[in-house]
Amino acid sequence: MLSHLYKLLFNNQKLILSLTAITTTTLSLLYYYLKQKDNKKDQEVDPTNQLELVNYLKKKNFIQSKLIENTFLTVDRKYYTYSTLQNEKDLEYLKNPYLDSAFPITCNATISSPHIHATCLEILSEIFEKFNNNNNSNNTINCLDIGSGSGFISSCLAHMSQLCNLKSKILAIEHLDELVKLGIENCLKDEKSKQFVNNDNEEKDQCIYFKKGNAFNTNEIITQWNDICHLKKEEEELFDIIHFGAACPDIPKEYFPLLKPGGRIVCPVGQSDNHQSLYCITKRKDNLQIDIQFITKVHFVPLFKKSEEQLIYCNRTNPKLFNLNNDGNDNNGKERVIVLPYLHLCDSSITSYDKIKWETADDLKL
Repeated sequence: MLSHLYKLLFNNQKLILSLTAITTTTLSLLYYYLKQKDNKKDQEVDPTNQLELVNYLKKKNFIQSKLIENTFLTVDRKYYTYSTLQNEKDLEYLKNPYLDSAFPITCNATISSPHIHATCLEILSEIFEKFNNNNNSNNTINCLDIGSGSGFISSCLAHMSQLCNLKSKILAIEHLDELVKLGIENCLKDEKSKQFVNNDNEEKDQCIYFKKGNAFNTNEIITQWNDICHLKKEEEELFDIIHFGAACPDIPKEYFPLLKPGGRIVCPVGQSDNHQSLYCITKRKDNLQIDIQFITKVHFVPLFKKSEEQLIYCNRTNPKLFNLNNDGNDNNGKERVIVLPYLHLCDSSITSYDKIKWETADDLKL
């Protein structure tokens, strides 16, 4: 019986080897299928609303505190991106304001990516928490937002103070009239933020003052602030928080005297054609020593001294949209230009980067 079985197995050796190979292949394919299924399950889906964006930023650990989570849930990013893109047949990523990406606004400026906003606000949240722990409802937190652009950070600062039951004054500085106007318009579009805009000189618990100013002239900023606060004599230590929405060429030491003891500056520093460094700068309360802490590498639009510099500026972080004839008209459906680091021609048939015809600015001679 046993010898018969051996003989049977020997005669069917090829069949057994074939069955073994088939079984191994089947198991391998099943393993690959299950692994791909798990990968698809774990694959990130782009956020399509503010709640999904907040969950994404929490998962990535950019949002760490409850204060910043609640602030981001309150300030909807869609009101601060370039509204004219909503009805345009442009690349899909320009239609979704909740992507973790910088977006063009106007005048070659951008609104930073959500994870950068979250990073900066997390750094500043400690100041709000310290004020809140003092349990003094009369405390007013003074903020300076340089390069306020879209108005998003200014709005967030106002909401942060409101969530902490603090009064606040926020001076939002831009050097172009168009950007001052844009910040005001965006906040007014946002039902939850329009309450903060100072457009009638009415005293409010949380108030944003959008002003045109020169970031390279601190005396001008001091004068503007003293006018806002109706101070009879000029003071230097004015601000608890200073946020830069554009990159300084060097550490902004000229702003150190404007910082109150215990105050904090968040600032990108570096040349525009390279990656810059984001710094947290704190003035100690006890001995007024300045502590400078590196946070991360970033890429911001530079802080401009002249409006002409900004209007011709173009780099990979500030895509902008305009017609080829540059006349501001609809161009009758003809080709449009989106500037990234280079210029590429887009028409309604382009739905992905694969279909883009790349050109340089010199080729187009715009």
